[in-house]
Order: sequence, then structure tokens, then C-alpha cells
Amino acid sequence: MYEDRFVKDVFGTVWRYRIKGLEPEPYVYPLADLDRVREQGGLVAFSLHHFLFQKLMDLIPLNKLLYAIHRGDERFVIALEKVAEYQFGLLKVAKRYGGIDVVVVLENGKVLSKD
Repeated sequence: MYEDRFVKDVFGTVWRYRIKGLEPEPYVYPLADLDRVREQGGLVAFSLHHFLFQKLMDLIPLNKLLYAIHRGDERFVIALEKVAEYQFGLLKVAKRYGGIDVVVVLENGKVLSKD
């Protein structure tokens, strides 16, 4: 039942698996020192990897989501507002944190950024 296994992902985070069947926990953080990232010529990016519609598709089955949009279902509007509030809150956290060089937002499969 117990294990002590470490796996490094493509981003460089080392994950520690302690108990079989449970999610791992981060053990080594590749961006623990953001100043070091800049010294190596990198940018610190904040990504909203799920934009509003993509996040709604994670929450509501696509056929029901499209039908709710078509009907103008008030529950859809409430869900949309909640997702927007959540993502806006993430942007507030990123702004408070400081040191973010770029914010990445996905729209229609394209990466949009502003210098």
C-alpha cells in the first residue's frame, strides 16, 4: 500500500508518490527561484490554460452546454459568471504576486499575449 516513488514530469517538477492509488505531491519545484529563471533568459508566464468556454466544457457535458446556450438558460449564465469570477480572481492573485512577465490566454486554440 505504501510506496516512496518519485517521478519527474516534462516541466521539471518532481512528484512524490507515497500511497498507491492517491495523487502525488510536488517534491521539487523547478521554478522555486523565479530570479534564477530570469538570469537564464526565461520569462515567468501566468497561464489561464482553460479559457471560459473550455472551462465550461469541463463542468457541463458539451451537448447540454450547447443546448443551454441556445435556450439562454439562466443556469448557464450563472455558471459562466462563476467561472469568469474565478479566473478574474486568479489574475488578481498573479498581479499581487508580481514578477509575472506575461499572461497567456487561450482562445480558439491560439495563444494570445500582449507585451
